[in-house]
Amino acid sequence: MTLKRFLSAVIISSIVLFLEFKVIPFVLKKTNLFRPKIISPVAEAQKSKFELKYALLDSQISLWQGPFVLEGIGGIEVLIVEKGRPIKIIFSSERDPRSQLASLQLILKESKMLEAIKNGPPPKLIDLTGDKPYVSF
Repeated sequence: MTLKRFLSAVIISSIVLFLEFKVIPFVLKKTNLFRPKIISPVAEAQKSKFELKYALLDSQISLWQGPFVLEGIGGIEVLIVEKGRPIKIIFSSERDPRSQLASLQLILKESKMLEAIKNGPPPKLIDLTGDKPYVSF
């Protein structure tokens, strides 16, 4: 009788352990019951800063200062060096940094922009947060 109880206890405990360590984690992973659905604004801002910094490094734009989060306008401010002169740029934290970098490179390569940098003061600000970027001298 004790051998019968021992075997039933081993079978029951192995079934419980199998359910606890194999079946339940698999079900929870597939149903996403315990994953956080809300990302905090701080984590979102840090993610945007990281992506922007990586994109700037990838495009070989020399970063002088930043990135700094501007919470009031939902932007990220950086200072880059272009032809030995610092330029303040504000990127949108809600849009993809690669598309904004393409706009920035287009702005920096425009012929009027290059003439203004050579002949006059450098631009003070390039704002990419809106739908249409603007340059302030």
